[in-house]
Amino acid sequence: MIKTFAGIAHPWLCDIMGHLNTRNYVAMFDDASFVVLARLGYLFREAPFTQLGWADVRNEIDYLAEVPLGTIVEIYSGIAKLGTKSITVVSEMRSAETTLVHARMKAVLVYFDRQAKKSVPLTEEIRRAAAALLLDPVDGAA
Repeated sequence: MIKTFAGIAHPWLCDIMGHLNTRNYVAMFDDASFVVLARLGYLFREAPFTQLGWADVRNEIDYLAEVPLGTIVEIYSGIAKLGTKSITVVSEMRSAETTLVHARMKAVLVYFDRQAKKSVPLTEEIRRAAAALLLDPVDGAA
């Protein structure tokens, strides 16, 4: 897995009980997904000018341990599955100070034609880059 995010549970990201609010787990995992796609060669600065893009079609989050106010978290990600038109990304939110895993997300991302609104096959370049991030099913995939 590669490091795809680092952040802190600031007071404005926490709920009334002093823990990271659910909406902010999603935002942090979303930022991590952008880093994965950038590692696959997708240039977000060119997104407004290209016909091809990515869509999240499924997100599944397991909340394993609360993230208290002030906790520094890091997210590590890898690719659990490489399909013809999609990838499945697994990400873990971990404490930067301990070995505790706070949450795990599995996301299915589809490569698609933005005008036609339909999926398209992954390019060979994307497939090669994704293969380099492919997790060992025994060791890495959750």
